[in-house]
Amino acid sequence: MHGTIGAVALSVVFAVLGVHALVRAARHRDRPVDLVGDLLHVLMCVVMVAMSWSWWSALPALPQIVLFALATAWFALLALLQLAEGRTDASVHGPLHQGQHAVMMLAMVWMVVTMSADPGSSAHSMTMLPTGAGLLGVAFTGVLAVSGLLQLAEAHESPGPRAGLRMMAAMDLAMALACWLMLLH
Repeated sequence: MHGTIGAVALSVVFAVLGVHALVRAARHRDRPVDLVGDLLHVLMCVVMVAMSWSWWSALPALPQIVLFALATAWFALLALLQLAEGRTDASVHGPLHQGQHAVMMLAMVWMVVTMSADPGSSAHSMTMLPTGAGLLGVAFTGVLAVSGLLQLAEAHESPGPRAGLRMMAAMDLAMALACWLMLLH
């Protein structure tokens, strides 16, 4: 998935996911915690679309790093607060789910830092990653891929509405793919 076809494919996937997150945000406008999470996912999808194209490197990296670091902290805090309340369920909005979001946002920090270190890079293509950055990329790829597959399995087994689980699975798997593409170069 390199070149124009790869950029278009990733752009379409993240655009659809971003629209889904935006629709969820509209539905959650009276639930501030969910609204913030949905809007963070919209922003993540917008940046992922931009990362697929060469013009992404013209965007300043620091605001993106700060945004996704704060997003990581937001979801980690939600998970910790839920655990402190004694909530250990694996429900859609439980601490495990919030932890998955935190990992995804931390992967965004990794992507922005890694890609901005090589101003000529774009479309999830890197020259040679330093060992530490490469190991982090492998970890993010693995965690996001496993998370996506678990979400798919949960969506398959769930008797209720499944669109949210399927979209979360698609987001995890698309992020894993993006991380993997960075590791290939």
